[in-house]
Amino acid sequence: FTIHGLWPEYNNGLWPEFCDAANATTSGGADDSEQQKCEWPSFKGSVCPACMCRRADAGFWDHEWQRHGTCARPITGDRPSFFQAVMRLHEKYDLDVALSEAGIEPSSAQTYTSARLSRAVEDAFGVRPMVSCFKGQLLELWLCVGLDLKVGLGLPGRRLSICDRW
Repeated sequence: FTIHGLWPEYNNGLWPEFCDAANATTSGGADDSEQQKCEWPSFKGSVCPACMCRRADAGFWDHEWQRHGTCARPITGDRPSFFQAVMRLHEKYDLDVALSEAGIEPSSAQTYTSARLSRAVEDAFGVRPMVSCFKGQLLELWLCVGLDLKVGLGLPGRRLSICDRW
């Protein structure tokens, strides 16, 4: 799994964006780590042969910082600290490992229910993820992270699976 992002969210499911124009600097990718570039790709990026992954263009990182990072700034700090916090969360809550330990591996032949995916993540981290699908295929697993940057129970009333819609 790669990372979708990290952003604050209100109790009603909406979120702030573009919170601090004065600190919404761009770097052109100069301060982005190799780990970040490989594990948090953009679909519009190019393939990096050295690390066998898709890389984001510099504009993607600027977008993530300006739209979401500036709103998380009171918790994560400046731009490099924001991206470092996301990478630490990605390592700590490794969905690939959680699913693998539950016997769930990527496969074009084997299918898994959203309940089984959810249970695997809950067994690993003690919280249920939000499972999102598109046309019968797993799209995303979301974990809600509290102000302490630890996974939490999520938002009250939020559906934990939106796979039954497709």
